[in-house]
This record gives sequence, structure tokens and C-alpha cells, in this order.
Amino acid sequence: MNNGKFRTYDGFDMVSITVGNAATPFSREFLTSSKRQQLVERTFVGDHNYGTPDRAAGVHLSGNVLDKKLGWAVSGVQSCIDPDNSKLDFDTPVNRNDDFNEGWMAVGRVDFHPFGYLKMAQGDFDRENLKATISLAAFTWSNDDDKYFTG
Repeated sequence: MNNGKFRTYDGFDMVSITVGNAATPFSREFLTSSKRQQLVERTFVGDHNYGTPDRAAGVHLSGNVLDKKLGWAVSGVQSCIDPDNSKLDFDTPVNRNDDFNEGWMAVGRVDFHPFGYLKMAQGDFDRENLKATISLAAFTWSNDDDKYFTG
């Protein structure tokens, strides 16, 4: 698949590889489409202005095993921080400003669905079967002591 910003390769067993500027696999709320959100605006755990990694340029791997009961995703990306002192604002280098601090980020996420796969959409409006997800996500960002300058 190619939408002009990234390319995804799905021809492998149990893994999808995306290269380019794509969503990092950290916050479930950030990864959920806005049309599937129950609230009009994202809370701080889904907003890149409050320390949640945003889209970033790099390599993204994801997959599912055990009949989709266990999902995983990892990314190795270049990510920037806006030096605004009122928030922790991660951003993609694709949309950088002159004063952004650049660096490298590693992001990982594991989702366990004990009662069967649960989509990222929030809420269970059908109430057919009990579903739940237990997730663990982490990231690290390392400043390479460089800033972007356009000259």
C-alpha cells in the first residue's frame, strides 16, 4: 500500500513492514482513528503535545500471533522535539521547524486479547461477547545534539 507518505509490505507471514512517515505504536488512543473515538478531542495520552510519540520517519514492524490474541509492534525512527517549554511535543522530521531538536526513537507495543481480538475502535456497542485488551507500550528518545537549520 502506498499513500505517498509511506509504503507497507504485507507479503510476509505474521509481520507487516512499513517504511516511511507513519504512526508510532505507542498510545492506543493515538492509533485509533478519530472517527472511532468516543470523545471529540484526544486526551493527553493520545496527543503528541503531551509526550505521546507522533508519526515518525523510519521502519515500523507489526504483527499478530496466536489467532490474533497477541499483537506486537516496534519502530525504529527519527523523531523531533519542539523546544517549546510549555509542553513535550514530539513531531515528525517531515514537518519540522528550524528549532526542532532531532534524535532517534525506539518504540514498542504488545497487546494481549485474552477473549479474542479486539479492534482499536473504542467502545463495545454490539455487546455480543466479552472482550478485553491488556497492553504494554514503551519508548525511548535520544537527542543526537543536533538541531535543524535551514540557513
